[in-house]
Amino acid sequence: MTKNMNQTKAQSFATTLSHAQFHEHSVPNSKECIALLETHGPSIIYLRHESVEIKLMNPKGPRTKFKIFGSPGTPGLGDKWAFGYERGDNDPNYVPVPDAEGKTSIPAEVIWSSIPMDTDILITHTPPYGHCDLGVVRGVDGEETGETGKETDTDTCNDRHIGCYSLLQRLSVVRPRLHICGHVHRARGAERVLWSPLPMASLASGRQGDNDFKETAWTVSSTETWTDSAPDPKSAKISLVDLTGRGGNRELDWSDNYGAASGGEGRRETCIVNCAILASNYPHAGGKKFHKPVVVDLELPVCGESP
Repeated sequence: MTKNMNQTKAQSFATTLSHAQFHEHSVPNSKECIALLETHGPSIIYLRHESVEIKLMNPKGPRTKFKIFGSPGTPGLGDKWAFGYERGDNDPNYVPVPDAEGKTSIPAEVIWSSIPMDTDILITHTPPYGHCDLGVVRGVDGEETGETGKETDTDTCNDRHIGCYSLLQRLSVVRPRLHICGHVHRARGAERVLWSPLPMASLASGRQGDNDFKETAWTVSSTETWTDSAPDPKSAKISLVDLTGRGGNRELDWSDNYGAASGGEGRRETCIVNCAILASNYPHAGGKKFHKPVVVDLELPVCGESP
């Protein structure tokens, strides 16, 4: 799923659907939406399945650099939304998507394989399967709409995990410090995922990735669910996920001492944060409801480069 392909989908999908298929029953101008982000100056960086290296070099502030990969890709929505793709056939929510104009034929695992191994912070629209993704869908396998993984507020719902399994598989290889996502409104929250290496026989099968980093999948050994001490939207207290080790909190178990032979051995923990702002789903019976923003305090590497 390349940047150009995504832009083509974003610009073309609106012209192939009726107004009734949009929440507000009006077709947005995709070119204007994209231009709003791309021409707003250096204060906004628009990531469309791509990476950027951020450098903070102010002598009076933090001196650090880190890599962010961001993607709008969302599984199970077929051709009815921009950036939708078909789930992998090993996904528990897999339902074949009928051939249609604008549908990508790129497998989900190939889409997510482009996340670089040296990613510090991963930002995706969809959560990974099984983590911060417990939502509700219409009917069994989304049969009422043919859109598995699309949330609803209707009464005919089933609670289940609706994140992307292929994304989880890639996450187990890259294991970034932080994974920020959304999409599943009612799953707002955070989980600290501890990884364990697979048996040596499995590690030996890892492929050589970019920058000579050996790409080997680890497995989830345990998860720790974050408790929001101030969930009330009316509260002025910050909803804070503290990964620094200060104030009696446990520091994130993560270091950057990986190499071709290590398989990323220092990357032992990832914090997954679903920071959805909307608390309700379309058609928002009784009006839209909102969550508080989630603030993450994270230690980043000190950069010795000159400004």
